[in-house]
Amino acid sequence: MRSSLRRWGAGQLLLAWIAYWLVLIGVTLGRGLLLAWQLSRPGVHGRVTAGFDDGVLRFTVENGARAVWTGAASVSTVALWLAGPPLLLWLVWLVLRPRRGDSRADRAPGFVGPGYRRPELLGAPDPIPEPRPRGPAAGVPRPGDPADRG
Repeated sequence: MRSSLRRWGAGQLLLAWIAYWLVLIGVTLGRGLLLAWQLSRPGVHGRVTAGFDDGVLRFTVENGARAVWTGAASVSTVALWLAGPPLLLWLVWLVLRPRRGDSRADRAPGFVGPGYRRPELLGAPDPIPEPRPRGPAAGVPRPGDPADRG
């Protein structure tokens, strides 16, 4: 899991969160939602209620006069179940993810930044050569100068 999570991009992380939330809804409310859908069909009588009272979320499905399914949870519990695991997954993803510019070439001796290496440490010429002066003052004739016709 460690190496595969390290390669994830932001889109894959978002898909993992969505998959988690869908599984969470399916496990916690699945039976109640299925019963509520069955009550929505023609010829079936019943009632579905959802509410918030004294810091508790409630969801009830009634068929006739009796409750067929009831679910209740405090707001803090719901918030932790919705945000906790995705937040932990994001933190693990951040810790395992390679840093920007973290490659073997970047760890070479003399590395200063992307695209530049200190020549005195590598023995290489400066990657950005200084422009050579042109013109009569530099001793290099310009194209079209009388001294260039020879």
